[in-house]
Formats: sequence, C-alpha cells, structure tokens
Amino acid sequence: MQAFIIRRLIQAVFVLLGASIVSFALLHLAGNPVDLILPMDATAEERDAMMHQLGYDRPLIQQYADYMRGLVRGDFGESVRSRQPAMQLVLERLPATLELAAVAMAISIVFAFPAGIAAAIWRGSIVDRGLMVLTLIGQSVPVFFLGLVFILVFGVRLRWFPVAGRGGLEHLILPALSLGMYSMARTARLVRSGMLEVLHSDYITTARAKGLSEQLVVVRHALKNALVPIITILGLDIATLLGGAIITETIFSWPGLGQLIIYSVSTRDFPIVQAAVFVIACTYIFVNFFVDILYAIVNPRVRLM
Repeated sequence: MQAFIIRRLIQAVFVLLGASIVSFALLHLAGNPVDLILPMDATAEERDAMMHQLGYDRPLIQQYADYMRGLVRGDFGESVRSRQPAMQLVLERLPATLELAAVAMAISIVFAFPAGIAAAIWRGSIVDRGLMVLTLIGQSVPVFFLGLVFILVFGVRLRWFPVAGRGGLEHLILPALSLGMYSMARTARLVRSGMLEVLHSDYITTARAKGLSEQLVVVRHALKNALVPIITILGLDIATLLGGAIITETIFSWPGLGQLIIYSVSTRDFPIVQAAVFVIACTYIFVNFFVDILYAIVNPRVRLM
C-alpha cells in the first residue's frame, strides 16, 4: 500500500505539471486580457502601464516560472477583474458545484442500478427493451438540449420547479437530472451487461442449487462480482460531472465553479481559470486514487500495483 501511494503521488505531480502547462499555453493563446480591461480609447501609455502591473510585459517563460512558484505556495495570484485572490474565488464556488455533482450522481445510481438489474433479469422482455430504449435516448440527447427541455416543460409550462439560481432541493432537481442523465443511462447499460455475464456463471447456479432466494443470489453474488467495471465508470463519472457541470450551471444560472470558469474564460481572467484547472485536476487525481482503493475492497483478488 505504501509503495502504491508513493507511486500515485509521483504520478500526481506529473499530471498537475502537465495540466499547468496546457492551461497556461492555451490561455495565453487566447489573447491579452488587457485588451478587455481597458476601454477602447485607452492610450498606449495606459496599456503599457497595465501590462507592467499585471506582469504580461515579461517573456512567457518568466511568466510561467512566476506562475509555478506561486502554484507551489498555493498562490495563483489575484483575479484580473475583482482583484481578489483567485483560489479564494474558486473555493467559494466549489461547494455549489460539488453539491450539484453529488446529487446528479446520487440520482444516477438510484435509478441506474435497479433499471440495469431488472433489464438483465428479464432479458429480452418488454421491460428490457423499454429500458434499453430509454437509456439509448439518455445517452444520445445533449446536456444543453435536455436542460432547455426541462426548463420549458417543468419550469415554464408546468411551473413545478424553479429554473434558475441555487436554493433548496427544488432548485436542484432539474439541473441534477440534466447533468446526471448521461451517467444514469450509461451506468444502467453497464449494470445490465455486467449482470448478464455473471448470472449464468457456475457459482450462481451453485448458489441457486443451495436454495438461496433469487433476491439474495442477485444482490450478494451476481451484483457484487459485476461491480468492478461499474466502479471504474462511476469513478470517472464523478470527475466528469464536475467538468460537465460547466454547461449545466450556465443553462440554469447555478452559481458554481462552471459558471465562474465560463465568465473567466470570456474575460481572459487567467488566474481564476488556472486555479480552477488546478482544483479540477486534483479532483480527478483523488477520485482515481479512491477508485483503486475501492477495487481492493470490493474484490480482494484485485491487488494494488
């Protein structure tokens, strides 16, 4: 275990280094933020003064070196717009995004597992075919289109749920459903395929021959052995939901990290975007590490390498 943790920490350093290089390069290719900060009638002297104040008049190598020195200290500089610490602004928005992603994942799991198990048990029946059609639709419809449909039907026409802002549980339903629909559909199909592989295995036949109830056979024996590939997808989905929340938060005006990233990219607020990329990269690393540990718990035959 100790060797595994050390290897993962070394890998994490290289992942964060790569993410920092890519984000730094792409942001600077987008243009100079000074052009958006100053008015169109600003003089050349005012532009040069602003460039010097923000440090954008120095060579890119030196700017990147300064950025890396700050990253090591956890200092991503100040927002170009608000002049507040960039990481502070990112961490203020992060709880809203985590809340949305957590509810979306919970909805996905609650609906996907029963649907996948039912489709596998009644394979070829109208239940199986109906559920697979629904999952196909769930994987095919883009998040932004689904969100707009939910707003139009359940928010505008039926007035069941609010369509913007963050508040109580009623504010979470529509954006969480929109965000979690793809994960729900994919997980249901994966549960079905995993269950089909193990339901006709010898140890399942033996369990049934011992007189165990069908419910116990399905849950304790079949589902447990089908969980390893499902955990992989769920682990990736948790991190992917944080990235996918960018679109959902924009559609539903959800005050999370995704909405902040969209605004910061459009205004070329480099420090905030770089801080947000760092936080998301750390989330991916943590989730992948947690999934590897969960492998060994669910299936003791899996060894951490």
